[in-house]
Amino acid sequence: MKTVINGMIGSEHTLPINIHTFTVEEKVEWIGFVVHVTKKKWLGFLLWDSNDRLRAQYLSGKAPKEILLHESAQQSSILTIPGEITKGEWRLEVVVADASTPTKVTDIPYEIIIETGLGSSPFDSHIHKLGQCCWTTLEEQQLAFGNYDWERSYCDETRWYKGDFHTHTIQSDGKMTPSANVEQAQKNGLDFFVATDHHVMTTGWSSDEFLVLPGIEITSTKGHFNALGPKGWIDWRFYEHDGGMETEEGMNRVLQDTKQVGALRSLNHPFLKPWHWAFQETKLEGFDCIEIWNDPTYQQNTAATEDALHVWSVLWNEGYLLPGIGGSDSHLLPTESYKKNGPPSVIGDPATYVFSNGLSANEILHAVKKGRVYVSRGPVLDMYIKVGNEIKPLGTDLSTYHGKQVEFVINYENVKLGSQLQFISKGEVVSHHVLEKEGQVELPFQVTDEFGWYRIDIRDEQGELLAFSNPVYYGKRKRDIITWSQLLEKAGYQK
Repeated sequence: MKTVINGMIGSEHTLPINIHTFTVEEKVEWIGFVVHVTKKKWLGFLLWDSNDRLRAQYLSGKAPKEILLHESAQQSSILTIPGEITKGEWRLEVVVADASTPTKVTDIPYEIIIETGLGSSPFDSHIHKLGQCCWTTLEEQQLAFGNYDWERSYCDETRWYKGDFHTHTIQSDGKMTPSANVEQAQKNGLDFFVATDHHVMTTGWSSDEFLVLPGIEITSTKGHFNALGPKGWIDWRFYEHDGGMETEEGMNRVLQDTKQVGALRSLNHPFLKPWHWAFQETKLEGFDCIEIWNDPTYQQNTAATEDALHVWSVLWNEGYLLPGIGGSDSHLLPTESYKKNGPPSVIGDPATYVFSNGLSANEILHAVKKGRVYVSRGPVLDMYIKVGNEIKPLGTDLSTYHGKQVEFVINYENVKLGSQLQFISKGEVVSHHVLEKEGQVELPFQVTDEFGWYRIDIRDEQGELLAFSNPVYYGKRKRDIITWSQLLEKAGYQK
């Protein structure tokens, strides 16, 4: 069977969505799609089978024009959920999902060719296949990562692991294939990364010899967040009854749904315009961590990172113990830069180091939630809290040591000569320490009965950020603010 769908999305008065149906009338082993879009827009689709199960996702940014859903995972495209091709009516929801485009768009014509068949298909040489690494299972729910091994350990040591929590591939708007991302990550010394393409949840990877965690970047016109380690699909659709990711009500629901599928919710580049967080009524408890440092090679991120550090301190002062992470937000080839003759934008810059009890998806996510994290562009650190003969990691609640003096110990190497370590308490720098190329700094402080916290920043002689740690803390504080707008007001960013 071969069907050609010609459509037009967008007008000044309609949402950018068309729904098409087609019927599978006989036994087939595969359904192939060829997508043609005449304008450079993120045109995508969601494919639902005759049992109303999500079976494929597509986004036209840098993706191949062909996608194949096959009964066999070895032959099915990445972003599909392979399995039985059921008879009956199938539904194709075609949308424009461009983060820079409002939900009202100008006319965008498209053509989608749908072909079904048995045996070999004409799409085999044009697609990125799941192969042996299919993460999903075909169940009653919309998408489930039933084949993903959350417990598999790539290393059993308790130590610092180097990773990246914000990456992209050609499955959305990145230039790297999934396999190229792994290759570059290994070259840069990473132990893991999270796959966070826009709008689509990767359903497998090119290899299982490197730890890649499932994820997705929920990409609204009013702000982005990453779902790190979801166990199932997250319904972000802006054409749902509550407006999905494009309304205050809908986004709060999407954040709650993300929690329900077991993912950590990471607020992305909150001050990087025009992709900053513009929702006002988002509850601060709706996030599990915050991306403080996004791609340092992107010029506007220098100021955006400093804003994020400031607001993060205010957040902690208000009693929200939200861990801070980093993300390269990698989109380019490793030979490319955002400015002429500038530094390359690569996966793992900045790197997020996680102190974890082994290298598995579950252990990494657990350690992030505990705040056992530092972020760096070069300095390699080993940090812990020393209480007598006891050693405690970053993120530790020290309340049980009330009245005792403890030490924040930092061992460092690969630091620029003359760099400065800043010891920070409640957002204020309480001491400065000039660093050699390697060494140790011991920073004593007293645990009191009042709420308090301490972390470090490392900066070069010009004041440029090189690394920051997550805090340790003690005591409790009654929270006076609830929403993002209240936080911005408290931080002095709006009246």
